[in-house]
Amino acid sequence: MSLTIDKAIARFEQNAKQNERWASGGLNPESNAEYAAEHRQLAEWLRELQERRCEPEVTFCRSCNWNDGTCYCNFHYRNVKPYSYCSWAERRTE
Repeated sequence: MSLTIDKAIARFEQNAKQNERWASGGLNPESNAEYAAEHRQLAEWLRELQERRCEPEVTFCRSCNWNDGTCYCNFHYRNVKPYSYCSWAERRTE
């Protein structure tokens, strides 16, 4: 069984709710409230990771397939700065 990000998020949310119930029920309230907060934070970080994976990756000129390694762009036929980027960038696969 593989654990997906969605399943991990659901598991952390479920654990947070359980710890909150235990804390409100008087079962080691300080520790369980802390565990609940940690689990909510982990779920939030996983949601952020999920969102970032959907965003396009920025490819800088220095690692673009169109750059010949001398800061010259063979797509635009001009010199470029290593940390420039454009919408036609294609990451080198070396």
